[in-house]
Amino acid sequence: MSTDTDLRYIFLCVQNLELRVGVAASLYSILFILFLVTLRAFITQYRAQGSFELLLSMLAVTFVIPTVIFILTMINISTRLRPANSLTNFIGCNDNSDPGYLRVLFILQMFILDAFTVYRTWLIHARRIKIVVFPALLALTLLAFIPVSGTNAVSELYDIVLPLSLVLNVLCTALISIRLLHTEFEALHSSRFMILHFVIVSGALYSLLLFFLLIGQVGGWGIGISLVGPIAISSVGAITFDLLVLQLALTKAFRHQGFVPIDETGGAGSEAGTSSVEPKFTSDPVIDLVL
Repeated sequence: MSTDTDLRYIFLCVQNLELRVGVAASLYSILFILFLVTLRAFITQYRAQGSFELLLSMLAVTFVIPTVIFILTMINISTRLRPANSLTNFIGCNDNSDPGYLRVLFILQMFILDAFTVYRTWLIHARRIKIVVFPALLALTLLAFIPVSGTNAVSELYDIVLPLSLVLNVLCTALISIRLLHTEFEALHSSRFMILHFVIVSGALYSLLLFFLLIGQVGGWGIGISLVGPIAISSVGAITFDLLVLQLALTKAFRHQGFVPIDETGGAGSEAGTSSVEPKFTSDPVIDLVL
């Protein structure tokens, strides 16, 4: 290689490293702080909640996987640039910026989050199987890609898993929102639209990331997806889940302090008249945190 070629090669290598370090460090920092705040608020408010162990496990698992991905990404970055004593003896970059173990972990994180979303959709729709048949098939398809994602057996992995997870999350967010909007849950009279806002915003955040990564992949920015995809998807997925739990936990805390009215739709008399025909809770372990 000529000196100019060497310089361009080194510049591109360092530029990619800067991108990976910036995205990984910024997203994981947000996740780390949010996880600590959410964990404290959740444990303080919901120690006696029936779904406490399930949600605590989800919080822990969705934090541990991005943590492992972050550590492995930093190790991969630290071994990528291998300079020698002089430019002419420059060894080069380790081009394996998207190793199989990172792909396995981030698809595992996607599957856990998506499967839990399907489970919540099934619960809030009164356990009707037909409502979640298609989302469940999408989640099972993601599960099937976990064993092969660590190999090169599927060359267009991101082109497949990104739209699968995107469609699943948009569909489940819509199904949960429609159920909240059109079903009169007895315990939701005072908080329906606030909770609906939390569900839509948290679902949209993760879905928008998947959408823009998919656009980048289709638009020819495949190298960028392989550089930041695993850490971005796993971290943002955990951030959206933590954010939803934290919003609902704080809403309950504010309500108990008197900041949220108990009833904004007609008082105790109207609730008493409809409680016999309305389901009391949504059965969604996340949404019912606020009740």
